[in-house]
Amino acid sequence: MQFLSRSRERGWGVFPDGWPGEVLHYVLNVWKKFRLPSSVRLEPRVTKLLVGAIRKQYESEGRDWFVTVEDPEWDESGKEISRTDIRFYPPGKQRHAVSFVFECKCLNKPQSNASKYVGADGMMCFINGKYGAGLPCAGMLGFVMDGDVPRAHRAVCKAIGKRQNSLQIVGQGDYRSSSVLNNHRWHGETIHQVSGSRFTIYHLLLRVRQKPSSDKIGNRSVQERIWGLLFAGSIFPFERSRRHNSPPPLLAIHSLRATDRQKFSKVPIAFSAGLTLG
Repeated sequence: MQFLSRSRERGWGVFPDGWPGEVLHYVLNVWKKFRLPSSVRLEPRVTKLLVGAIRKQYESEGRDWFVTVEDPEWDESGKEISRTDIRFYPPGKQRHAVSFVFECKCLNKPQSNASKYVGADGMMCFINGKYGAGLPCAGMLGFVMDGDVPRAHRAVCKAIGKRQNSLQIVGQGDYRSSSVLNNHRWHGETIHQVSGSRFTIYHLLLRVRQKPSSDKIGNRSVQERIWGLLFAGSIFPFERSRRHNSPPPLLAIHSLRATDRQKFSKVPIAFSAGLTLG
């Protein structure tokens, strides 16, 4: 794909031509296949898993750039002053001199979290020069935890509107669609005046899709398996054992994984007498 229609969509003389747009679309393409374990709810863990998926894909494609997660920066005394969530480095001689930075935030968890998205540890990191100083653009990733992207979009737009002055937004103002992102309905951009120069923040609002639950075994839940065992006589084979004059065999529940055995208590069973769970 080419992103050369306007000068600010190329590389601004800093990045390779079209590379910022390539990074944005690459993240979107990886996200289409990305599935999050249901137990993961914290932004640092979501970010690390996403970076792992990105690395796996671009390494398999042999791309000449790389990505880091939670990359620290320090001052002259060696004291850490910042830690970016995701940093993409371009190919070529400029590999270590410039980078495309993403700051990440979870949205709708279930509170909107939009105030943090635009706040001191979100968009404001780029405005105050903590991240992306001297560069023409950067990105925000909003992980929409409940999947309701329209709701997240409304909340982010409202929060940006409330902080227009501190965010130093210029141009037509507010959050708007971006030609770099094919004028997508929910993804967009904001343009800011930072240290006398225009600075663009691209926004990707990403609907979280969860992996199928590990509690599913061959499309059957743990509870379904247990009920199947009950009615098959595997858990209560006492009558059958009496006819064969042999002691009852071990409960089939013991054959379940430890994590599944814990869920056995959630199955509504009226006849629990005689059961012994090991």
